[in-house]
This record gives sequence, structure tokens and C-alpha cells, in this order.
Amino acid sequence: MSTDRAKRTLRNLQTAQRRIILSFKLIRDFVKNYNADQHLSEVPVRLEAVIDLWREFGTVQAELEVLDDSADALDKHLKERAQFETEYYHVKGFLIQHCQTPIETSIHAPPTHGHESTHVKLPDIKLPKFNGDFEEWLNFHDLFISLVHSSTELSSIEKFYYLRSSLVGEALERVQTIKISAINYPVAWNLLVEHYQKPRVLKRKYVQALFEFTVLRRESAADLHSLVEKFETNVRVLNQLGERTEFWDILLVHCLTNRLDPVTRRDWEDYSTTNDAVQFKDLTDFIQRRVNVLQQVSSKSAEPQQYPQSRKPIPPRFGTHGAFQENRDRKCIVPSCPEEHTIYRCRTFAAMPLERKQEVVRDNKLCLNCLRKGHFLRNCSSESRCSKCGARHHTQLCMSNATSSGRFGQRSFPFRQRPPSTATSMIESASSSNASAPAPVDRDSLHSGVSSCTGQCDAPGNLKVVLATAVVIIVDDAGREYLARALLDSGSECCFASNKLFRSMNVKPSRVDLPISGIGKASAQVKLKFQSRIKSRTSDYATCVEFLILPKVTIDLPSIHLDTADWSIPSGLDLADPAFYKSSPIDLVLGAELFFDLFPVAEHIPLGDYLPMLVNSVFGWIVSGKTICSRPNYPALCNLATVNDVHKQMERFWVIEEDKYTSKYSPDETRCEQHFQRT
Repeated sequence: MSTDRAKRTLRNLQTAQRRIILSFKLIRDFVKNYNADQHLSEVPVRLEAVIDLWREFGTVQAELEVLDDSADALDKHLKERAQFETEYYHVKGFLIQHCQTPIETSIHAPPTHGHESTHVKLPDIKLPKFNGDFEEWLNFHDLFISLVHSSTELSSIEKFYYLRSSLVGEALERVQTIKISAINYPVAWNLLVEHYQKPRVLKRKYVQALFEFTVLRRESAADLHSLVEKFETNVRVLNQLGERTEFWDILLVHCLTNRLDPVTRRDWEDYSTTNDAVQFKDLTDFIQRRVNVLQQVSSKSAEPQQYPQSRKPIPPRFGTHGAFQENRDRKCIVPSCPEEHTIYRCRTFAAMPLERKQEVVRDNKLCLNCLRKGHFLRNCSSESRCSKCGARHHTQLCMSNATSSGRFGQRSFPFRQRPPSTATSMIESASSSNASAPAPVDRDSLHSGVSSCTGQCDAPGNLKVVLATAVVIIVDDAGREYLARALLDSGSECCFASNKLFRSMNVKPSRVDLPISGIGKASAQVKLKFQSRIKSRTSDYATCVEFLILPKVTIDLPSIHLDTADWSIPSGLDLADPAFYKSSPIDLVLGAELFFDLFPVAEHIPLGDYLPMLVNSVFGWIVSGKTICSRPNYPALCNLATVNDVHKQMERFWVIEEDKYTSKYSPDETRCEQHFQRT
């Protein structure tokens, strides 16, 4: 874990600890000021709350003791734990003593007055319902044994009644024909035990469940917590059934990792890279820490923003007069200017080079159009435009003001509005009329006659294009599923897979000898292909595809990391590539044979000026389109692959062969040959 991430996690845990202690102090004050006439009805609720706080405190405190493990800090944490524990036992004991409502799921104890216990009508007992599902049997069996079967206060006929009332469905049908009587209770109970208490069947059910948990589609604290809790429950049950699950680390880690969302799984792989002997507990601890952080971040973002008493929030005003009033009598935000005026009236700002102006605007989060705070370009209500080029930005930020050194187009406005999301490929490219010639393909990469036919150049200008990528599921011949990052490319006649992905899968390849052409007439030979099935993570879409194998299908996409902090992607959407902003390898290229089938619904969501758009596909919402690049030089990419015409290949072969075997005669030999032919 990096130092910055560790510090953030530590701060979040300390905040959670303070919140827990504050809630506990409120319950402690309730105990000190307890009045039976006024507070009796609150006792059961307070008791449940204090138990929950104790559990939450234990989790948070344990994390704190691991992260903040210096000698002084550890001594402080242990004292805090001891103090909290002492007060907890005091408060809980008091609440239990004054609680008249028994704990739910426990059976009410009948009075112990002689023979009355066999005749008194007991209150309703809340028992678990059992429908015949093997996976629920152990839970039902243990609870029923402790609440009813082992009770010495209940008669056999009462036990039979509670047994019948707890059964539904298939389980009830098994004992429904048995007459309710004291002598028949053991018969009915043993019948259920003989049928459902089968360790071999139970083990198979719980092992099968480990492979059938739903794959998470997006990062969520609640979903991650639910997944790991259910998974650990299954493992504990298998351990109770006699399986040595402590030796199953590699299997359990594999099963649980395959059920994580793409972002969490990628971070786990990065986290566990340095450890060759990863244990199941390492993974569950990693997920639990991630859940804690996500919960803290979520709760913090949901809190209303607090303002100091002396400075109330001022609603944004977009009119010229309103903005002038808002900035009046304030010091200029330009660092080197001591005067009091707005930035667009600042002569120091006007004299700055364009790149320095952009840095000032970015650092102070100003609107590109009106140079005011409180909103960004897409929300600006000002009708003003650049007086030089007519575009929607302030005249002082117009790139036509820059020198003609050729650098004015290399840096753009690096502030856009939208929250970080996840992985589409971004390709920075200028318009086709401005793009420089593609760099020649490196012939050294064509080992074994195979290569990716791409062209790359340093694109001029400040525009770039985010290419469409998606994380898909690919299935091998053994039925195993793999997550693969795919580029959706309508400029490719074929579909391609990287050699790395092919080697990780259990698929049978076929030999081919297929020439492939790319941008700039670059060519390569494909020697192997395989057929596999791909599926969507977000829908029922699935299809079989034939992939040609290349050592590397293209460069990592996006070629640079995208800053999406100000992008406004609607929450709740299933992104096809949840980490599109991270530069990551591409495993697959899905070509034109599939491309247009991937967009059955013409549905898209624009994200704003100079921003890509969201396009709905069978793989989820794809982020694609042009945007502005903050880097002066970035690589532009063109993916193009076509299968060479076989006729042209054969024609070229025969031309070469004819050249090879054509004889060259001397003048004397030519005259002799002609004379021979005449006679």
C-alpha cells in the first residue's frame, strides 16, 4: 500500500473510531440518566445498538492497530480498547438487566412452577423456516436443537408442533403424513436427520456454491461485503463438516478472485504481485479493508458540506454584473499580482504566456469561458465567446494568441467535468487533415511472421480520441471463464487475440498462413488461430468468434493516463470498461464482423463540449469520442487490418519466379538463337 493511500486509510479509520465512541457515549449517558418510567421501552433498542457498536469498534480498532503500529501509538490503541471494553460490559450488563423483551430468535423460557410448564400456552416461538434446501439444513438443525430439541421444559408433543410449524415445502411433505403425537416426534425428527444429515451431499453443495457466486459488475462496498461474508460462511461450514479448508488457499483465492468486480480484481492482482504464497486470509483482509474505505468515502461524500459561520455559501451568479460584485474588493487570484481586481482585468495575467494562463485557470478551477469560479465551461450561462476565433473560451485563452512557433496547439485546457470511472482506450489523434504520417512498423516485431499492423505518430494539436474498449468474458474449451480487455474496431476485417491471452487459456489452435495488411501497407503473417466464445458481463449477449493470434494486438490503451476527475458520468451506469482511464494492455480486437452487432440500440449520452460520449452496447456503456489532451505530445494510433487478396499474392509469386528463371543471352547468342529458329 502506498504512503498516501495508507495515510488516507488511517484518517478514515480514525474518523470511524470517533463516530463509534460518540455513539457509545450517548448510550452510556442514557444508562447514567435512566428512568424506568420514561425509558423502559428504549432499553431493547439501545441493547441492540450497543452490540452493533461493539462489533464495529472491534473491526475498526484492529485495522488501526495494524496500520498505526508504532510503540506509542500501539500503547494508546490498547488503552482505548481496554477502556471501551470495560465501559461496554458495564453498559450492556445494565441494559440486559433492565430489558424485559427477550433476544429475538431465542425461545421464551416457560415458568418453572412445577407441573404448570406442561400446560401453559407459550408465546409464539420465532424459529427458522426450512424448505428442504440442503444448504440451509445445518443452520436449521443447529438452531432447532438448541431452541427446541434439547429443551427439558417442552414435552415431545410440543416439540413436534414446533417442528411441523418450522417446515415448509419438500421438508414438510416428508413428515406431513406422520400423526402428531408424543411418540411420533422422535420418528419425524430422525426421518429428517437421516435424509438431510448427509455430509457427502452437504460438502458437494457447499463446494459447488463456491463456484456459483454472482460476478460483481461494479465496485460497491455493500456487494463486496455481502460476497466475502457469504463466501467465508461456506468455507466455515465446510470446515465444520470435516474438510481441511486451511489447506485450500490457492483454490479459495482463485474462486473468490474470479467473482470480484474488474477494478477490485485488478487492484488485488497488483497488491498480491510481490507475494508468491498468497493465503485466503490475505484476500479477505484486502477486501475488508477496501469495504471499510469505500464505506468511509461514501458516508463522507453523502454528508452536507459545512461552511464556517462567518462565510455562508454564495449561490453562483453567472451574469457579468453579479460576477463583478462577487469578486469586488478581493485580492487578485494571480499569485504575482498584489492588486484587487478580477482576473480578466489583471494586466499581469494578460502578459503571461498561454501555458502559464492555463495553469492559473486550472489551479483556481475557473470557467474557461468567463474566468469565474463556481462553475465550469459546460454549465456557463454567459453568451460571450472568443472575439478572435468565435469558440467558447475566453479571448485571453485563445490559442491564436500564441506565438507561431508551432507549440500553441500542443497544450490544451486540462479541465473537464466528470468523476473517475474505469478503462476505454483513448487514442490521441488530431483531425485526419492534420495528422502526421504514420511511423513505419518495426520489422523486428514480426517474429515468426506475426505482427500487429498499427501506425503510430506524434499527433499535433490538442485533440485526442478515446477509442471504444470493453471488458468481456472469454470462455476456453474447458469452460473456464477469463476477463479480457477488448478494443472494438470497425476498421479491422478480422478479430485478433494476443499471444499472452492465448497461452493462458485452454484452447486448441489451428494452423493458418494468412497475410495481414495494416496502415501504410505494413504486412504480417498469421500462423495460428483459435475459436472461442465471448460473453458480456452486463447482459445475456454471447457469440462464437474466430481469433487470429498476434504477439501483441496493439499498444496499451489509453497511451497516457486520463484525468477524469471533472467528468460527469452518471452514476448507476454499467460501464463496458470500468477502468477506461488507465493505460492498460489490450487482449482482444473485435473487428467489423461483430462491431455493428454490438450496438443494437441507438442510445448515447453526450458528456459535454470537448468530451467523449457514452454509447450503449451489449457490453455496457462505452466511453468513446474526442476530448482535449493536457500533454503537448502524445502518440496517435491507427488500428487497421485487412486480409491480403490471395490472387495478388500468387500473381506476385509467379512474377518473382519468372524473373528468377529468365535467361539473359549475349548479342551473339541471340543471333544464333534466331538463326536456329528460322532454319
